[in-house]
Amino acid sequence: MIPRYFAQYKEKKGLFFECNIDKGSLVGDMDFREYSFNEVPAEAFGRDEIFDEKERFRRFLDYSKSGHRCFAFFTSTGSIASYLWLSVFDREVQIPWELNLKLLLKPGSAYIWNCVTKEEHRRKGLYKNGLKNARSICFRKGIKKVYICSIEDRDPSKGFSKKGIISAGFREKFSFSVSKIGPLRLIKKSDSPIKIKKKGSVYDVIAP
Repeated sequence: MIPRYFAQYKEKKGLFFECNIDKGSLVGDMDFREYSFNEVPAEAFGRDEIFDEKERFRRFLDYSKSGHRCFAFFTSTGSIASYLWLSVFDREVQIPWELNLKLLLKPGSAYIWNCVTKEEHRRKGLYKNGLKNARSICFRKGIKKVYICSIEDRDPSKGFSKKGIISAGFREKFSFSVSKIGPLRLIKKSDSPIKIKKKGSVYDVIAP
């Protein structure tokens, strides 16, 4: 009989990327083609259909109230085609990460996460240009480094978002895996020793 903890085993693999922020990050016009780029108002979390899946709007409203900011490309009709979350703070904050862990973000750094593009708006450059816009926002906020991670998808046809991230000016920093065995989380960062954390705990994955 398989022990109960091992029956709950899950694993996620991915890559972490970073980008130094300088004047070259500045974007003059953040709109792209027929899409306008703006911060998502709180009322949109319960209104736009892109937030319906898995009741995202409830979690996202909490993220917004905590100071995390959501930006999106809007269509001419006002619906959201693509969005991303950007965390920029002047204090240490915790960001929801993989398998119920939290990522520690330190002052002077920013983190881009939870990027989604509707199926009908994919392969139009929204993801790449959204990341470039996020870099520009970071520059205006005086941020020196911004990070993003890409999770390997179980569907090989989807693959990584590595190409879009690199084309937006990021470079690969390290690979990682996060495994879940019951309440324990095993974190492997490139060739570093495995770190063991408990569900809900914080991991400073960015620190050397």
